[in-house]
Amino acid sequence: MAEPTMAPRAAAEFASTGRMMEITEQLYGPYRWDRYDILVLPPSFPYGGMENPRLTFATPTVITGDQSLVSLIAHELAHIRRHDYLVNLLQSVVETLFFYQPAVWWISARIRKEREVCCDDVAVGICGDAAGYARALTKLEYLRVSAPKLAMSSTGGPLLYRIRRLSGVADDQM
Repeated sequence: MAEPTMAPRAAAEFASTGRMMEITEQLYGPYRWDRYDILVLPPSFPYGGMENPRLTFATPTVITGDQSLVSLIAHELAHIRRHDYLVNLLQSVVETLFFYQPAVWWISARIRKEREVCCDDVAVGICGDAAGYARALTKLEYLRVSAPKLAMSSTGGPLLYRIRRLSGVADDQM
């Protein structure tokens, strides 16, 4: 789904999503939520990402015309497969209840970082190309930095660490 003017480009960009779903099911079993949709938001929406197991919000910055960022959908599918939407909910409750505890915020940041790294690994497993996925993350960051602040495409996570890790040059410090 996308704005009418964006729909043909979005459909072409995400044409391989069905194949990604097939690979995901081969690796991790049947997709139990029956349906998976990608909603391309208008440019005025600041963030995208996995909203629930059946829907991913994508910002128009992922529509590049060359399918170079499609592997990011594999990353979002990994969040769904890992039930990260539930972990996020639990994590938010703990952060709210123990907002005054610095250790909670430190642990929470570690969990968020590890969650992204794990989903990167699954995305590479689905796409089969760590270097290509690292290039997609790099391109996404470039688009995020060069885009107006209201059209950011991704937030959170130490992206440079993730790219270096996928490229095999990261140290293990988090």
